[in-house]
Amino acid sequence: HNSINTCLQFLPYHKVGVAVLMNARLDTFIPGPTACEIAFNIARITLHLPYELPSTRIFYGGYALYDSFLVLMVFAIVWQAARFKRWTDRYVRATGVKRFFCWMGIGLNLFIPLIILASPSLLGTDWATVISFRRDFSLPLLVIGLCLGILGAAKLFRIITAHKQASPAKG
Repeated sequence: HNSINTCLQFLPYHKVGVAVLMNARLDTFIPGPTACEIAFNIARITLHLPYELPSTRIFYGGYALYDSFLVLMVFAIVWQAARFKRWTDRYVRATGVKRFFCWMGIGLNLFIPLIILASPSLLGTDWATVISFRRDFSLPLLVIGLCLGILGAAKLFRIITAHKQASPAKG
């Protein structure tokens, strides 16, 4: 199972052995210590040798970035949903740069869910494993991806509908 992280660290000369069994990999989505790093440093602690503590800045920095991403995406979803009712009118009136940014928004709304769906594969795991062991990461990402995808598809549908209504009927 690829979410289990196990390490056995033996120092036979010093008669020390350390076994670290973790039911989650801390290094999957956000950089964190592996079982081998933890075992190695525990062995060094028992021998009163210098050891290295994991950098809390790197470990918690990743969580801060992840939380910031979630807050930004929730804000983007709420902002787009609040403005969605009049979105078609704004798109039809938009020209040049504004219309380009409308398409960029739709592109991001459709691209971000694809990246979210592909993220476990890119990290060497699958969604079933991630959902079962890291619900704190997976469920918010899936909900955000779903909401952004729906918004992007709905905007695209409204553009297509607006173009069909604006073009003269061929008879």
